[in-house]
Amino acid sequence: MNEKYRKKLLGEFQDLFPKENPLFREGSGVSFFIDCGDGWYKLIYDLCLSLREMLKENPIEGFMVVQVKEKFGGLRFYIGAGSKEIFDRINKAEQESYHICEFCGGVGKVRNDLVWIRTLCDKCYNDYKRNKK
Repeated sequence: MNEKYRKKLLGEFQDLFPKENPLFREGSGVSFFIDCGDGWYKLIYDLCLSLREMLKENPIEGFMVVQVKEKFGGLRFYIGAGSKEIFDRINKAEQESYHICEFCGGVGKVRNDLVWIRTLCDKCYNDYKRNKK
């Protein structure tokens, strides 16, 4: 994810992304615990808004976002502690990611014929294949 989107997530959701996270490197300009394409920014942003609302109603001691990344073509959103409702909401977002292009945010599908499994729209898939040759 580009630095602008990372900074926006980290700035707006400081309550969810604490700086105590060992993967956060203050001042380095790089947040190693947010590692996925720009196309999932809105999905992650909306998930964070939803989690914040859930935590306002039912605070959970030890909640923090530990890592956000792509794995096997889907979003992975790891947290330190949570309720069943929070884990259900995260699971829903992770499942939605398999239908959203990780690069542009358009309608995507899982592509298994690349070096790395990715969820991409047709255009990004073709561009990716063309540039990797």
